[in-house]
Amino acid sequence: MTRLLLRLAAASLLLAGCTSDAPDPGPLRSVALRLGPESFVPPAAPRAVAQIGDEARAVVVAPSVVLAAEARAVPVVDGKARVTVTLAPEAVTLPDAALVLSYQGIPVAVANLPQAVDGMAAARAFKTADSGFRIERQAGDATQVAIELAPGDLVDGKVLNLRLHGILPIASRLESSEFTVPEGALLELGYGLAQNAGPTAQPRVRFVAVASCAGKDEPLVDATVGGETTSGTHGWQDASRPLPAGARCRLRLEATSLTDDDVRGAVWAVPRLTAPVAAPKPRIRSVVVISLDTLRADHLSGYGYERDTSPRIDEELIARGTTFRDASTTFPRTDVAHLSLFSSLYPSAQAPLGRVEPGSRVRLLAEALRDAGFETAAFTEDALVAGSFGFWFGFDRFVERSFVEHDRGVKTFADGARFLESRREERSFLFLHTYKTHDPYVSNARYGTLFTDGDDGFYGRIPPKHRAEVDAYDRTIREADDLVGDFLASLEKSGLAASTLVVLLSDHGEAFGEHNVARHGTAYHQEQLHVPLVFRGPGIPDDQTIDEPVSLVDVAPTILGLLGLPPLPAAMGIDLSGAIAGAKLDPKRPLFFDWLTGEDRVGMRLGSVKLIQAGSQYTLLDLEQDPDEATPRRPTPEELTALAIPLVQHRDAAAAVRAATAAPSTGVQPATIPSRVEESLRALGYL
Repeated sequence: MTRLLLRLAAASLLLAGCTSDAPDPGPLRSVALRLGPESFVPPAAPRAVAQIGDEARAVVVAPSVVLAAEARAVPVVDGKARVTVTLAPEAVTLPDAALVLSYQGIPVAVANLPQAVDGMAAARAFKTADSGFRIERQAGDATQVAIELAPGDLVDGKVLNLRLHGILPIASRLESSEFTVPEGALLELGYGLAQNAGPTAQPRVRFVAVASCAGKDEPLVDATVGGETTSGTHGWQDASRPLPAGARCRLRLEATSLTDDDVRGAVWAVPRLTAPVAAPKPRIRSVVVISLDTLRADHLSGYGYERDTSPRIDEELIARGTTFRDASTTFPRTDVAHLSLFSSLYPSAQAPLGRVEPGSRVRLLAEALRDAGFETAAFTEDALVAGSFGFWFGFDRFVERSFVEHDRGVKTFADGARFLESRREERSFLFLHTYKTHDPYVSNARYGTLFTDGDDGFYGRIPPKHRAEVDAYDRTIREADDLVGDFLASLEKSGLAASTLVVLLSDHGEAFGEHNVARHGTAYHQEQLHVPLVFRGPGIPDDQTIDEPVSLVDVAPTILGLLGLPPLPAAMGIDLSGAIAGAKLDPKRPLFFDWLTGEDRVGMRLGSVKLIQAGSQYTLLDLEQDPDEATPRRPTPEELTALAIPLVQHRDAAAAVRAATAAPSTGVQPATIPSRVEESLRALGYL
């Protein structure tokens, strides 16, 4: 209690000291109009995204990609894989610069089993060959090419599946439908050459943008990009110009190759017109969601943990906001849980699990905020929150920082702080995600002396072989706490704190052998399911705790509710803003979760009771009577009859949502993933 009082006093002093000197954030603008794919003739597919370097953006038209050729079970000999393939008809005339190679390793034991090899090619992701491959054309037969892959790390005896894609030419000229320029509008443009992993240099492309307003042409962009041998070195190029208020305009975008007859990879980010927000200005100027991956709630000192793991989160968020003490994930794995966060869908309603396909009718939180005039940006550390899995939909900017051992989170939070400062005059939504507290539990040297004094009583049910891991895990939490604290301090310094809604959460927890399970993903116990959830911002009461059970599916509806925006159409969670304002939640509202073991399984919270169904077997746990989940039992027939009703209703509702939102089947094979994403997945133990 003494420690909490001291923290509350420190938080009051910090708030008083920072806000008095903080600069006024200034005028407020929002995105009044986006000229998306549907605004151009002919209209392109929605959810078009292109990546240059680490940053992906929504674009007017994304380069079209076709499957040029495939090869199965190619052996590695003398450090290289070599095979001759037949090109698909639409790829025969494509130049080498338009061809992209990807590959996957397969076990030698299945190399002679065609069905198994085909199954792996259909089910597992390929990674892009960023370098070390070449293509040899066969004289006299344009359909035949030899592919040689030698990136420098292939081991003799390895066997690969290869896949060659072709990048088709895109329209060199795009023209928008007519639009009216709002008062005080600024047109913002982005352009560049999407990453091309082909064996030759990028082309040189001239980008020209012109606004035709009332018969008069307004030049906006005239620049040349490309030519280097390393793809993506230019990054996105940006330009902004004012347009005459009230004018009726059309936007013309042109990309002309200076080195080839066709234009490939030249992309225009979705143009935006920002305009001043009329009075009265909204209380919430910006929204920030911080996801600390793999952070179990009961290891935060603000949630009662004995170690002082989170002093700054305790002082700057918990003491100054509203904390949901009993929040649960929907699935103890990063991708599925984050999709629940963004879509408000339980796992059983997601199709496919943890992924969003371009044609899916699932609407995401970032898309709702984008359409409400927010500029949307995400800074993540790829792996299972990679944009290529669909997490970039709705974001104007989606930046992926690959896995690093010691400094995880540093660039992520620095990028986020710079983004908010650079866009301080605009309504913005920022998502920050870091693997700082994920296995391997590595912290910087200055945290190395912390949390080394635990005794048997402190560790409780954690087996001795996992106790050093707990110490290391707690040190990563303490380092993540400083990253969050420094970021929040930057909000104070910039004057944005008072008008920013901050949400701190995690996707799942972590097990250390309490139930003979380590890490996460494979069980239904609280150490994997219980996550922190804290809201701080305008209208959020200070130092408030809410004890009723809630779920990650409730986060998106709550953010939209606090902003006064319509809910997501298929949301399965509820808006908690009423509870934040003092209304009572139903303490026995059914909450659902899933995990990796088996096919026919689901779990349900009903107040303190947890029902676990695995096939025809049912298990009952009571967290109030048995908080350690040490004595599971079989429900009585009467209990099972009562509990089965919400479970059946959930299955039916999830099936209906899944059917209504699933993308049409196209027969398209799984997308490739960049090699850096595979490396991150491997470093984090997913491969």
